[in-house]
Amino acid sequence: ATAASMSRVALPEMEKNGYAKSLASGTLAAGGTLGIMIPPSIALLLYALITEQSVGDMFIAGVIPGLLGLVLYCVTIAIVVMLFPHLAQPGVKTTFAEKIIGLKGLVPFTGVFALIIGGIYTGFFTPTEAASVGAAGTFVIALLRGMSFQQFKESVEETLFMSAMIFFMIIGAEIFGYFLSVSRISFSLVEFVDSMNLAPYMVLFCVLLLFILLGCVMDSIAMLLLTVPVVYPLIEAAGFDPIWFGIIAVITVELGLITPPVGMNVFVIKSVAPEIPIKDIFKGVFPFVLSDIVRLGLIIAFPMLALGLL
Repeated sequence: ATAASMSRVALPEMEKNGYAKSLASGTLAAGGTLGIMIPPSIALLLYALITEQSVGDMFIAGVIPGLLGLVLYCVTIAIVVMLFPHLAQPGVKTTFAEKIIGLKGLVPFTGVFALIIGGIYTGFFTPTEAASVGAAGTFVIALLRGMSFQQFKESVEETLFMSAMIFFMIIGAEIFGYFLSVSRISFSLVEFVDSMNLAPYMVLFCVLLLFILLGCVMDSIAMLLLTVPVVYPLIEAAGFDPIWFGIIAVITVELGLITPPVGMNVFVIKSVAPEIPIKDIFKGVFPFVLSDIVRLGLIIAFPMLALGLL
């Protein structure tokens, strides 16, 4: 959804300003994955509910990895443009003051984000209370910006639709988890892996490889709901921190959305811009795949990137 909506808005503007189709489409396909990590994130919320972890801890743990992904994507674009200057044309020069003024549109969003995460982090309110505080703050901002009754009605309808969908997904995941528990499939899987005498990081590698492969062909939320109840006992048995693994899992799911042969975000961009050859989109997204692999490696090597704020 993020990739589709942003492509309709940003792709024509990027092409008009001289960006090559491959770079523009690749940036949008990769950028469309960032929303799944930066809190408040539905993926992190569902992972917390399935594994019975703290939602607040999951959101806080996602801040640095999410911002790290943003920074690495920006660095990737800078490197690509330096190596291949023909992919982008120089923009209109602006002063530092103009750049600062241009950021004023981010103030309301940043304020609501800081209020939600700051309140959860300080313990001033719970994640459930934070949702109501964020909704109230957003509602006030929308009113100040002239939101009409029709727009309010549409936002309520969309919220009800999304909430109902999420609840049905959670109910399905709970039923699936109960089935796995009763059937002892997860226990059998843990015993099978234990019998192979694999090192803990080899178990982690196999799980992440599974996530990448499934992420190529499945919706990210559905994939987490189906796989986490199965692989979570393996991760627990291997001795890994469940919150750290949740961040790793979501990043790996992101990676699956942009990797060939079936990166779902790539095909979303293709559906929005059918004139761009699919090979050009994959060519444009390849540097961002490398960027995500670097981020994944950094968080595996330095768990404090995910756990440092807890």
